[in-house]
Amino acid sequence: MHSCGWCEDAADLSKKARRIISREECLLSVASMWEISIKLSQGKLKLPGGHVAGSSRLPWHHPDPFDRLLLAQAIEEEVPLVSRDSVFDRYDVNRIW
Repeated sequence: MHSCGWCEDAADLSKKARRIISREECLLSVASMWEISIKLSQGKLKLPGGHVAGSSRLPWHHPDPFDRLLLAQAIEEEVPLVSRDSVFDRYDVNRIW
């Protein structure tokens, strides 16, 4: 069975729900991902670590979700980001170009 690390501490989930969610073939609706993102950005939901959660807390200077993920990782790991995109300079990251 696939591990469901993000849902193990969710007190609101039943054992059956955890078992179903932890299956690899379990699908997650785009609407659910959107709701999770909104709740993370509002501080109503906390996920254990990870760059995806970190990207939801960034200011919206840059709307590209993949670039936001790169930013969150660079910030969390305190490493420079190599990019020609100067919008990264609006974040607390060392951009190299």
